[in-house]
Amino acid sequence: MIKLGFNLVIEAALGADIVANHEAKELQEKTTGGLLVNSCCYPFSRTATNISPELSKHLSSSLSPMRQLENWSKTNMKARSQLFL
Repeated sequence: MIKLGFNLVIEAALGADIVANHEAKELQEKTTGGLLVNSCCYPFSRTATNISPELSKHLSSSLSPMRQLENWSKTNMKARSQLFL
């Protein structure tokens, strides 16, 4: 990867771990009867909110694993540019 110009490779599963940790904390904090609905798919969350507005209070605020990893790497690795393969 260095020959291609990359200086760091991060395993994509780290994003899933970040999401799992976020959702575990979020589930503990929810006071809505313990129900937490999640989909890393933004269109699903948007559709669920449009079809059933009362469901929105149960939707997780988690981003997709790729977005979580992007945010983490920008904060912790001071990444200027990223490439997801």
